[in-house]
Order: sequence, then structure tokens, then C-alpha cells
Amino acid sequence: MIASGRGIARDHYEIVVDRRSGIAVGERIGLGRHQFAAVGVTANLVRSGGDPAAFVKLRDSQRMQFDLAPARRELARGAGDGTTDIVNPVVADVEPGVPAATIATTARQWKHLAEMIQAEQETLLTRPLIACASRQIGLFTVVLMIVSTVIIALIVYTMTIDKRREIATLKLTGAPDRCIVALIV
Repeated sequence: MIASGRGIARDHYEIVVDRRSGIAVGERIGLGRHQFAAVGVTANLVRSGGDPAAFVKLRDSQRMQFDLAPARRELARGAGDGTTDIVNPVVADVEPGVPAATIATTARQWKHLAEMIQAEQETLLTRPLIACASRQIGLFTVVLMIVSTVIIALIVYTMTIDKRREIATLKLTGAPDRCIVALIV
């Protein structure tokens, strides 16, 4: 399961990541308010969507989950350093006839917001998921085609072996090859 390094041994602040994350053993990763040491790397432990998985102790994950709320409050009152991975969306319903680009331009003027219209959001959220799903479906189709071809070939072979006597009799009587092929097929 672990390709390099070791599993989580300490009670806090250790993490095991998948190699697709690009994080090496010994690197330190900031998650929430704490620094985690990467102690192990797994091979191909990913979500169904293809995203790399990471593992921490249950208490560390609970602490990260509940520590995010104070970090938001500090940032809102201006006490934070402005770096956070938390996304707070502002949704605007646009009246018919008003171009969404106009609203996006207005939102761009606010220093703490970035704008994204619906089409960009849909692309951002669906492109990786659709690409991974289409690769999985393509691979599944190829495997099914190979298996089906092998099964059909084996069936034709065994049926031909069963009809050896009939084929030999037809050959002796001078039947044309297309008749023998028709018998096999």
C-alpha cells in the first residue's frame, strides 16, 4: 500500500499522500493552521474521479474541519494574512437582457473577489470529471471488445472442432470452400 516512506506513527501532524499529488516524503504541507510532515507516499490511491488521496489521523482531520471557522472570522475582520483556500461564492441572478459579463466586470473591481460567469464555472467543475469518466469508459469499451473477440473466436474454434467429420466428408465429396466456410460460420 505504501510505496515509499512509512505509515502514520505519531498522533498528530503526519500525512500520507499519493504520488500523483507531487509531494515527496519529508516535505511539509500547511493544512489549516498546522504544518503536516509527509511521511509516506502511496501508489495509485485515488478517488474515482482520479484525484490523489491523502491520509491523516481522524483527530487531525476533525481539528482542521473545526478550525476553519475562526480562520474565516479573522480574515473577515482583517486580522488574517489574506491567504486561505476557502471559497465563498457570491451568486448574482441577472435580469434578462443584462449581459453577465457586465456583472463580472463590476465584481472584478472588488479587491477580494474574482469573477466567474456560469459557463466558466461549469467548465471548471466538469472538465476534469468528464475527461476522467470518458477515459474510463473508453478503456472499459476496449477491454469489452477484446474479451468479446476472444470469446467469439473460441466459440467458432470449438464449433469447428466439433464439425471436423462433417468438414472432412464435404471435402471428400468435392464441396466448394464457400460451402465449408458457411458451415463453420
